[in-house]
Amino acid sequence: MLNLSLQDLSAWMLREEAALTSLVCEQRLMRALIEVSQGKGQHGRYGFVSRERRDTAFFDRFGVCVKQAAVIGRVGTVTWSGDLVLEPG
Repeated sequence: MLNLSLQDLSAWMLREEAALTSLVCEQRLMRALIEVSQGKGQHGRYGFVSRERRDTAFFDRFGVCVKQAAVIGRVGTVTWSGDLVLEPG
């Protein structure tokens, strides 16, 4: 139908971030983000081999480390300089 070999189809799906592994990784990261921003789960692996791999994937996807995401969830926002900005209220 597509005139692609299984290997070519797999490579294409990886490039388009449509491969099952990409989708699973994205779901794990989203679950981690939600739980960390709610003040829980900062030490969980969320299906990653190690916390180090989780932290690297988390930073690559969201641009902040897990600890920063926990602070953002607790107190408001963090500026690009890393300084905390408390929201009024």
